[in-house]
Amino acid sequence: MSLERVRAYPKSKGYEDRIIIPEQSNATVAEAAAVLGCEPGMIAKTLSFLQNGADGKEEKAVLILAEGLARVDNRKYKERFGCKAKMIPADRVEMHVPVTVNNCKHLFEPIDKPSYACT
Repeated sequence: MSLERVRAYPKSKGYEDRIIIPEQSNATVAEAAAVLGCEPGMIAKTLSFLQNGADGKEEKAVLILAEGLARVDNRKYKERFGCKAKMIPADRVEMHVPVTVNNCKHLFEPIDKPSYACT
């Protein structure tokens, strides 16, 4: 995805002046908070999990958008999804979801996968 395309959506909503493109690394919550000058809890992060599909063979991805300091409660995850939380290894993310590690593409493009909101 081109930078121009990423900029187009916020611009269409009147938020073009709020786009920040840091030169320093922002790959972790701590780095992003330091670069932006905010608390880690103000950073949004995506937690990516794998689950077996209904056939027991096909794997499906579950993405949970959380605040930067959030941790997964394994008991609640299992209650909600009926299986143990298993994170997607970074080198396999692109096989399962239409995003890459450490980019914001998923914030601006619809995905054709089921979505869940967990509280």
